[in-house]
Amino acid sequence: MTHPLLEPLVSHLPATASSRLLIEQGNDYREISPQLNNELQWLCQPESIGADNQSGRWHLEQSGYAEWLKNAEEDDFVRMAGVL
Repeated sequence: MTHPLLEPLVSHLPATASSRLLIEQGNDYREISPQLNNELQWLCQPESIGADNQSGRWHLEQSGYAEWLKNAEEDDFVRMAGVL
């Protein structure tokens, strides 16, 4: 069951996004919130390299955004960050 407060967000996220899956599975907000925050950070800085030597883009791919990234342009990153 989708969280009522997060339901409008779900339709904007890729179907395979980790955050969307957590929301749709009805996970606790304490699990969903950090994942949404991580995805937001990676969208804002997709080319930056983190302490784990991986880029934001790599993390997004691992978090279910691989298909979305194939056609994403700079404006799409801004829009998706705004959604989150």
